[in-house]
Amino acid sequence: MAVTARGFFPPPAGGRMALRPLARLGVVLAVLSALVGLQFVLFRARIPPPDPLARLARFDGVVVFTGGPGRIAHGLALLKSGHTRQLLVSGVHARVGPDTFARTFRVDADLIACCITLDHAARNTVGNAREAVKWAERLRLARVGVVSAAWHLPRSMLEVERQRRALGIDTRFVPLAVPGESREGTLRRGWMMLRESVKYWLACARAAFDDRQADFPPSEKASEE
Repeated sequence: MAVTARGFFPPPAGGRMALRPLARLGVVLAVLSALVGLQFVLFRARIPPPDPLARLARFDGVVVFTGGPGRIAHGLALLKSGHTRQLLVSGVHARVGPDTFARTFRVDADLIACCITLDHAARNTVGNAREAVKWAERLRLARVGVVSAAWHLPRSMLEVERQRRALGIDTRFVPLAVPGESREGTLRRGWMMLRESVKYWLACARAAFDDRQADFPPSEKASEE
């Protein structure tokens, strides 16, 4: 039986060495993929389902976090149906005043005068949360609904709770997902949710860091240094 040179000698060590970095890269990519998938699954579990108006209880106030389709319309529907007495629309463009808002959404001027507040200060989710809590404190509201897209509500409620604790009020905030919001394509919706899940966990990390910092008064920090 003939013995070939290939069977007689072991493969060159350089080949194995070249494969090791690729194998390590594959392991790293697999772990990262698993972590991304896990955080996405955990995020999905925090998304509240939308409830029809008939099943919703009454609220002392409702705040709409602008930035997506159907949010303002849902907030107005809650107000007109008697589910709330006061409505805050947070993050409105500076050029949109009561008259423009009334024409755009076909709202009576009397309803705006008595029951609708337009906030122009908020520029992002943190700002929306801050203005919502300040508004609830000013009107002494006990129960406030927060209207936004379902995928946006986990981070919205996280920021609202942070602002509520910082201000020290007892208002209860309840998430209200916009019904029938999933009109985008599957790919676009999936990408939006994946991006929002990353933002949510980053917000959780920031909140945990801020809470950790708050545990140490300035005197303790100085002494530790």
